[in-house]
Amino acid sequence: MKSILLSNNYHLKWRFKKYPHICISDDKKRTVLNIKTGRILKQTVCSYSVGYWINRKFITLSKINNVVELIPKDEYCPF
Repeated sequence: MKSILLSNNYHLKWRFKKYPHICISDDKKRTVLNIKTGRILKQTVCSYSVGYWINRKFITLSKINNVVELIPKDEYCPF
């Protein structure tokens, strides 16, 4: 059986204040990624609210602006 490896490049612009390993991309879809595991977090609906489950807490899209920050430019990058 053959396997196919797909890879995508994301330009990450925002990150969560309490969880800096979870970032949001700058594309039209605003993809939420866990950069520790390399997985995409799925957008879910919980009691008529749309949002994301992050570390067993549900964060709605209307309140997501209060918990994210821009990724600083002066952060050390090993490569």
